[in-house]
Amino acid sequence: MKVNAVIGGKSTGKSIFLRNIARQLAKEQADERESPVSPEKEQMDVDVEVYWKDRISDKRKIIYIPQSWLNRVVDKSSKDAQLNDMIEELLLQQDKIVKAHTPLKARISEITTETRKNIIDYVAACEKVQDCEKKLRETGGSEAYRATIRRLESSRQSFSAEMQITGEKLKSIVGQMNEQISQTWLSAISSLKEKLDQEKKEVCDELSLIQEEYQKLKELISRSDEIKKIELQLEGERIKLKEAVEVEKSKKENETKAELLKRKILDS
Repeated sequence: MKVNAVIGGKSTGKSIFLRNIARQLAKEQADERESPVSPEKEQMDVDVEVYWKDRISDKRKIIYIPQSWLNRVVDKSSKDAQLNDMIEELLLQQDKIVKAHTPLKARISEITTETRKNIIDYVAACEKVQDCEKKLRETGGSEAYRATIRRLESSRQSFSAEMQITGEKLKSIVGQMNEQISQTWLSAISSLKEKLDQEKKEVCDELSLIQEEYQKLKELISRSDEIKKIELQLEGERIKLKEAVEVEKSKKENETKAELLKRKILDS
């Protein structure tokens, strides 16, 4: 890389010389970066015309860095961004650096975007975990529902064992009893018409037996109603169990997701 230098003793006009060249090529940049100029220096400003080595005179792009501006930027940390921008602009005048800088800048943008997304996802996952924990505290966990279901199933089995009868068989018995009662009543009425006095006692005895059977049947029906109630409770508890399992699963997934996102954010 070729470098040109202006060599001279202190206060021999090096800065004034460069300032006049800069004001000719980029006046706004020169005025912006120069500290307030003393009247003596202003008197040294002259109209100049710049000719490049290729003999062409025009305002080609330059970067003017006066010593006074560089000192101010270094002394004030708030101007770091300005200094960084200037250094970046200088470096990007080289093709090799441009080729390396472009993909690097794109990658930094990707990492920044991905990190922001990961942070948002991480916060969302943590909030989901908190929601799941709150719901579990309000409704109870799956183990509580499993215990209730086991207790209800045990009660149902106990009732069924005591009755020694299934629901379908109970329906069949009720149907047979109804049919038997109807037939008995019809037979009794027919007999009463012909032999009311003679068969009254027999009919009453038979009805008494039927009443005893019917009482037993009522007890069976009562037991059956208890089983139905337990079945309804079981159904409700299974629904709650399913919801609790889903909430716990969601909690675990979001905890895992939050941990992964946290590591990914820290790695970035």
